[in-house]
Amino acid sequence: MKLRNKLFLSLFFVLLIQIALLAAIVFLTFLDQISLSTDQELETACQEASMMFEQLKNRLYNSIHFLSFLINDLRNDRFTPYYINLTLNQFFSEAQTDKIYFLNEQKKLIAQISNPTRTIPDILHLLDVSKYRFTRNSFIYTETNLNEKMLILITGRTIRRRNNKKYYLFFINSIEARFLDSVLKNGDLFLALFLDDDFMCSNLPPFTISDDSKELFHLSIAQTPYRGFKKVIAYDLPGRLTLVTLKSQLEDQIRLDEIRRLFVMLFFVTLIASFFIAAGITTPIISPFFKLNYWLKAYLETGKTQALNLHSKDETGFLARTVYSMVNKLIKEEQIIKNQLKEITFLNKYNDLVVRNLQAGVIIVDKSGLIEYANPYFYSLIGVDQNELNGKDILKVFKRNFDFPNHDNETLIINLKQEGHISNIHYGKADSELIKFVAKIMPLAVPSAEAKTLIVVEDITKTEHLWEKILISEKIAALGLISAGMAHEINNPLGSILSHVNYLKAVEKKADKLDSIGWIESETKRISAIIQQVLNFARKGDAFDEIDVNSHIYQIVDLLHFELKKKNITVTLTLGEQLPKARMDSDSFKQVVINILMNAEQALAEGGQIIIITARVDGFIHITIRDSGSGIATEDLAKVFDPFFTTKSDQKGIGLGLSISYSIVERAGGEMDIHTEQGSGTEVTIKLPVYEP
Repeated sequence: MKLRNKLFLSLFFVLLIQIALLAAIVFLTFLDQISLSTDQELETACQEASMMFEQLKNRLYNSIHFLSFLINDLRNDRFTPYYINLTLNQFFSEAQTDKIYFLNEQKKLIAQISNPTRTIPDILHLLDVSKYRFTRNSFIYTETNLNEKMLILITGRTIRRRNNKKYYLFFINSIEARFLDSVLKNGDLFLALFLDDDFMCSNLPPFTISDDSKELFHLSIAQTPYRGFKKVIAYDLPGRLTLVTLKSQLEDQIRLDEIRRLFVMLFFVTLIASFFIAAGITTPIISPFFKLNYWLKAYLETGKTQALNLHSKDETGFLARTVYSMVNKLIKEEQIIKNQLKEITFLNKYNDLVVRNLQAGVIIVDKSGLIEYANPYFYSLIGVDQNELNGKDILKVFKRNFDFPNHDNETLIINLKQEGHISNIHYGKADSELIKFVAKIMPLAVPSAEAKTLIVVEDITKTEHLWEKILISEKIAALGLISAGMAHEINNPLGSILSHVNYLKAVEKKADKLDSIGWIESETKRISAIIQQVLNFARKGDAFDEIDVNSHIYQIVDLLHFELKKKNITVTLTLGEQLPKARMDSDSFKQVVINILMNAEQALAEGGQIIIITARVDGFIHITIRDSGSGIATEDLAKVFDPFFTTKSDQKGIGLGLSISYSIVERAGGEMDIHTEQGSGTEVTIKLPVYEP
């Protein structure tokens, strides 16, 4: 059979599908008719409900006229609250209202009557009597004690007596679900009232509608589909009062589902019959492509290729074999590309992760020195957004954000074509610690037309601090080795001197010589005390106790109370609550704190202040001692822990206090830091480890 005949049979199969599509169009038209019928029913119901509201207003309008005539007809001797209440009671059942107010000209309530079965809040304060010079109906809304919104219809008018005194009569009706039930009797339809987008009342659970929705709309309430129609019935509120009619589409959906199933069943019967008829005719045509399709699906599911045998000799067989050959070749090339892409993706993600999390600035610039990329560390360091940094000149960025003590900013250049580095780069704001950097410059091996340079800005501040601490530790260790021998050598002659001084004091009678002997004794004891400090400094001990830091600080402050009081120094304690015990020897802790407090006392003028703060931070107990003294010069700050270094010009100190304190804290596994600015006081922080038995 020729290909032309095969195509003819295929067209017959397409004709069967067109029949199925025609049936679908009929079905959709039927659906549209059902929807149109529902829309007309909703619109008619909304018109009827709106008419019921107007009838309610007319009935209340007529009733208030009749009641006002009865009240106005009362004689003056009967125009009292008692007779007015009696008149209201007699008329109340006929008025069919929820509440009646009767007010005098001062808006004071003279009489009222309420329906005991209806709960209406007091809205007297909401009534504007000036709007009811003539009889009128209006809507207002308020809230109940349970914060529920309530819509109220007010019918009011002014009553003028023969003595020209004015009174006001109001009918109050609550518009709520029970009222809506009485308005619409059709059990399939439901009513709701909205003030703009706010739900007011309904005989359905509360729901919402969009203010910009059309007159006819769909929504779901409690998982039940509804079709709705809305109409504005009042504009005298602070918003539009909208009446909504709704009808459940649950029954329509059930009926439509049955019809849909029937159509689907008929469609599948037609489709199956057409399939079997066309299958026997079109199989020879589509068989090569069917096998090719199966082969491709098997490859996509398993990732493996299999041999494909195509026996058809006509045009479709030729096309299928050609496609098979081309696809097979593409699959092999795709596999090679995928493997290479995986490697590239992995390397790219790995490099990006490393660069983004590297605690150093990584910058790539082009051959003109313009920034093409900077990692988050660098642009967060200088406080700009990445988009603001891209395309900027790297030299200008460096000069604007960093200081170069070893270079003149005007002559500073960066050679992007050869490896190099810029050392001693300073960065720091007025209120932050100075940070030191070194910049390494590395040209990247790429074609000259695309030459790029990598610049790495590395923070070396902690490294320099570490070397400073190592230097201090080495100095203290060397002092410890020397001090042990020196102390014993010096103590022997000191003992002999003190022995002879005691002998001379015993035998000498002259007062002037005794004064000289006393001076010699005092200075010798002073030398002995210095030697004892050196011995304590050199002594090594690893036995540590658990101490209560706050308790020891109270004891130390009490001990130094009189010394501090002499200079009228105020001590403020801010001690953390429920601090754990610290790992340190009790006497050593007192020695450290006393040394720091005495240094602070000597640095303070009359009426200074010392603040002591304790807190737990990350497994350590921090003791911060802050004074309001003159501070320490920047050039002296690096040497404060050196043995025998002192800033006291009056020879009150020998320069061992901070060195010994530093050694004690370090042996206990802690740290000691000093922060100061000349003229702004000094802050010493001691970090002690928490005691763990």
